[in-house]
Amino acid sequence: DLADQVSLSLPGFVLGDADDPLHLSADGTRVAVASGDATNVYENGVLINAFQGRALEWFDDGRLLVDLGGALRIYDSSGQLQPAPDPALPSNHLGVHIASATEIYSQFYNTIHSVDSGEEVWSCDLSDVGTAAASYAVFTSRKAPHKVFFDNY
Repeated sequence: DLADQVSLSLPGFVLGDADDPLHLSADGTRVAVASGDATNVYENGVLINAFQGRALEWFDDGRLLVDLGGALRIYDSSGQLQPAPDPALPSNHLGVHIASATEIYSQFYNTIHSVDSGEEVWSCDLSDVGTAAASYAVFTSRKAPHKVFFDNY
């Protein structure tokens, strides 16, 4: 039964390559497709928004984290760019993960930042690789490479 499947076809564009992967919203109805420095957002296969910036991850069904010329910013579901926090969010988008509805984790800096205020809410200088979810930072440490640490923040 294919009733619950959606297909998306964009002539001349390869979806989901290593440099520009597909990003599905939490409920799966929206997909953000980055191509270079621009992003198209589709809902149930229909283009609903297009804007500057490279899609990185969805916070939820209505907010998308993007790299906008080296700055991490958020677009809402109507395609409106949200005000930038002060201080700014970390500039390196490599290894950025959504930690919660209001926070991002940066693997590059090993920090967690509020997307509303830009403030650093957690950091650790002992970590090599990590991620964050459900109020925990999870990481390995250079000092104990065979252990995994869970730090409640």
